[in-house]
Amino acid sequence: MKVCHLITSLGSGGAERNLSELVNNQSGFDNVIVCLKKNSFYSDYVRKNCKIYFLNFQYNIGFFSEFIKVIKIIKKEKPKIIMAWMYHCIFLSILISIFIKCNIFWNIRHSNFHIKYTKYKTILIILVCSIFSHFIPKKIIYNSYSSKKIHQKFFYSKKKSIVINNGFKKFKLNKKRSKNFTISFIGRNNSQKNHKVFFKAINLLPIDLNIRFILIGKDIPKLKKGYTKFLNTKLIKNIKFYNEKKNIFKFYQFFDLNILPSSYGESFSNVVAETMSYGIPNIISDIGDNKKIIKNTGLVLSNHNSSTELSKKILFMYNLWRRKKKWEKLKKECVERIRKHYNLKITLKKYAELLKDKN
Repeated sequence: MKVCHLITSLGSGGAERNLSELVNNQSGFDNVIVCLKKNSFYSDYVRKNCKIYFLNFQYNIGFFSEFIKVIKIIKKEKPKIIMAWMYHCIFLSILISIFIKCNIFWNIRHSNFHIKYTKYKTILIILVCSIFSHFIPKKIIYNSYSSKKIHQKFFYSKKKSIVINNGFKKFKLNKKRSKNFTISFIGRNNSQKNHKVFFKAINLLPIDLNIRFILIGKDIPKLKKGYTKFLNTKLIKNIKFYNEKKNIFKFYQFFDLNILPSSYGESFSNVVAETMSYGIPNIISDIGDNKKIIKNTGLVLSNHNSSTELSKKILFMYNLWRRKKKWEKLKKECVERIRKHYNLKITLKKYAELLKDKN
């Protein structure tokens, strides 16, 4: 069965990662990917398993010529299913349905919205798609229960809704223990990730603790100028800033704790589950399904804007880390939780059952 995946790009986002895992590990399907933009972070990873088309899609005067290219590609490939990932491609699938008759599935990866940071054009697309959700897609796939709940408040079809969580295949308990307690913050330089609270929190920590911090993500080195001005000089020496890494798994062996104090928009945070699968506990904000993911293996911020609360929780985890047996037990619980509840095998099985369902 041929499936055409329509996605904005193959950049370093969570949806792109999930799509790449899907096409690389799914059997019984012939996958084709149509990317509206030429960001190819994951392209080398998926190219050996499926054909990829890159376009230069713009919502301007060139819209119609690029849209015609999409139609021609789909007609050439003749898929039985079109899987539209995220809002812009979902909107595009509505227009595609006028010219091509096949089963269309929507894949939504977003949770709550922040009016201040969400573009008005995106909000308009979300509202328009809610109307068409009742008769265009065969099913609407959400990667979290919080995302499903929020979109149904925006009148997305309840009857067509289904939740398929992201899946993970690597489970590795890091047995190394360094002299330093190493804290990671993995996420792009964006207001959504809430780096401001993070820097304020670590500045409140006692300066004599053997803690180091590693930040990784798109445009993260740009944060250095903005935030190191008010940080303690000794603290600055213990912070490393890195751009996004394709070999991020190699870094996990050095991390003891991961922090993600996001303020909005998270649905299912890959980095939370992924670090847990390597035995790294998390401190997270109660956004999306993050609280459900970690359950009792980490700490949840009651207020994602409280640097004081985050600082206290970091200190709590640091003291727990010093108690070696308890920390090792917590690490094992992290790995087993992801292995049991968010295994890629479970995700692949659910997608296969959904796409093969003839009802």
